[in-house]
Amino acid sequence: MRILLYGDVNLNIIDGSSVWLVSLAHTLARAGISVEVQLKAPIEKMTLVGSLTGEKAITLHEPAGEQLSAQKAAARLAEIVESTPIDAVIVRGRQACLAAVENPHLAEKLWAYITDLPHPLTKATSVDIEQVRSVALKARRMFAQTEAARGYLEALAPEAAGKTLLLPPMVSDEFFTTSVREPGPLRLIYSGKFARAWRTLELLSLPTVLKQRHGIDATLDVLGSKFQHDREHPGWAKQMEEELKRAVADSSSNVIWHGGVSREEAMRFAARADIGIGWRTIDLDDSLEISTKALEYAASGTLPIVNDTADHRSLFGDNYPGYVTSNATVEDLADTVAALCGPQQPKPSENGPAGAVEPDWPKAVRDAVSYFSMATAGERLRGYLERSVTITGAANKTKLLIVTHDPKFLGEVVDWLQGRDDVDLRFDTWKTLHDHDATQSKELLGWADTVFCEWAGPNLAYYSQNKRPGTRLITRLHGFELRGPWLSKINFDAIDECVTVSDFYAEKIAQALPDLRGRIHTISNVIDPADFNRPKLGDYAHTLGMVGIVGYGKRLDRALDTLEELHAHDPNYRLIVRGRMPWGYPWEWKDPLQRQLYLDTFERIRRSPYLRNAVAFEPFGADMASWLRRIGIILSPSTHETFHLACAEGMASGAVPIVWERPGSADIFGSDVIVNDAHQAAKNILALGTGAKFTQAGRAAKERAQQWDYLDHVAEWESALGL
Repeated sequence: MRILLYGDVNLNIIDGSSVWLVSLAHTLARAGISVEVQLKAPIEKMTLVGSLTGEKAITLHEPAGEQLSAQKAAARLAEIVESTPIDAVIVRGRQACLAAVENPHLAEKLWAYITDLPHPLTKATSVDIEQVRSVALKARRMFAQTEAARGYLEALAPEAAGKTLLLPPMVSDEFFTTSVREPGPLRLIYSGKFARAWRTLELLSLPTVLKQRHGIDATLDVLGSKFQHDREHPGWAKQMEEELKRAVADSSSNVIWHGGVSREEAMRFAARADIGIGWRTIDLDDSLEISTKALEYAASGTLPIVNDTADHRSLFGDNYPGYVTSNATVEDLADTVAALCGPQQPKPSENGPAGAVEPDWPKAVRDAVSYFSMATAGERLRGYLERSVTITGAANKTKLLIVTHDPKFLGEVVDWLQGRDDVDLRFDTWKTLHDHDATQSKELLGWADTVFCEWAGPNLAYYSQNKRPGTRLITRLHGFELRGPWLSKINFDAIDECVTVSDFYAEKIAQALPDLRGRIHTISNVIDPADFNRPKLGDYAHTLGMVGIVGYGKRLDRALDTLEELHAHDPNYRLIVRGRMPWGYPWEWKDPLQRQLYLDTFERIRRSPYLRNAVAFEPFGADMASWLRRIGIILSPSTHETFHLACAEGMASGAVPIVWERPGSADIFGSDVIVNDAHQAAKNILALGTGAKFTQAGRAAKERAQQWDYLDHVAEWESALGL
């Protein structure tokens, strides 16, 4: 496997972005992947780039002359893709990604990492949002550093939903193996750029304040060479440099500036330090990123001082003493340092026996960040690539045409096809179930080797009547089509294979359309379980979720019955309904009986003091995996469903399924999750509680959902499509 890597950063300058690029190249190479690195600027200093030259799996492409603009970088990447077999192109930086997606050959292989997301949303302009959405629409994959960043990106750009992967900071494995503490003064370290929001100016007085307030002798090693301009305070960078030089000249300050250093030198400094400083202003408290430096300190067993935020607490725990508030003074910072380096004393513990000893914090923080090691990151990245890229080595490509008016159940199948090197994929997208561009359809039919009609509707009638000799015609029939008036117009002899999502419906189709017997095959709906494997949020154990209430056969009333039964025992339960409202479907809202049923249901909610406050309606969105983080119980109360995809997705997220009895439901989801009525549904939910038993049920649901992993159904789709 071969990856092309580009970051819109200058490797001659040491900062977080340039260190990231070098770290990613090493991580990929050590995972057994060949890496082509396109540099933004000609090499002037070997401090960072030198480590890449020693890796056999890494090839450097140096620009001639000046630094590459985003457009020139995209052109150069396109040249490499055309001349070298590249499986994926990873690009960091919004402008570089924008330029890359304008080239179709790059876009189809692009894994885009936009670190400068407009955040918070109040600061995002329409141009910002349009740019991010443009990249998300065209890129093959997107990266986000944290779960918070992924959720925000998917909300900002719905096109990113389902294709965004986590790319946490990477910490060199050497950080985890080097730890050299020496006797003498307390050793503090700051490594990184000099920026006003990083509180680096105030930090210079820390050794002096520590001595004055706590009698602690300390030195501060300062590593870095980049002074960041501050637009709101134009003179800050110059002041920072002057004050740093003044502190270094004053031996009593105990500040030692080492300038920019190599990764290896940075590791040695971190390994010798006792405490690493990661103090920030309040502007960064809601940052979507994690400080790589704080992770490196922790990996070395050096105790990081970080802002007191939810992300840091989830990483290091509530009891960690190294938190400082964003509005703290340097005196407050000194107090935190003193607390960190104080002796461990036996003390009563709320979670343990009296006399329990405080944790070994150097070991505790090192263990907490093991997830970020290069070895772990390499396994994670290789797994991403193997799930997304299929290398067959085929000399010829199958020309595959997908015809549909509604691709909502095709996401993972299309994504898998786009990752194959033996498929040339095109789409005939119909405006509605009935309306299409006949001229375009005729042209595409003349091009295709294989035609796949998603939904056996008028699209199948057209293509079955006009199929060329030698063309393979496949359809997937979902259920409602059996009642369609277009059936009489379909040439069933022209169909090579009919796919359905369950054995129950396969038999139903065979009974209704006996001419298709022998050509009907079951391939279950598929999902990407990895995308839904996200940590839960809030009081999810008390939160029921339901997706879709139109038509009325989705049975929102059953969900309300269940909620009222639960309320009699525990008023904390609530229901979140996601989907479009019935008046958004004109044909549904025009039906007087259907409209009255909905109105009666909404009136029921309005009149009930409990339901009025316990039921929330939220609009449909593509970010299902992010939404499901709040859901602990997924309801499927429909009277009829071929395959309730939202229930399967909920299970993959770890939500406990409650499925009403209907034809075929037990075969798909398992008889143990089937209920006959709201009373049984509530009884089953209450029996699980919200503790260990509930957690185990969620884990079991997640494991069961693995059966719908799209990768486990590749062979079936290959057979159906003739690949």
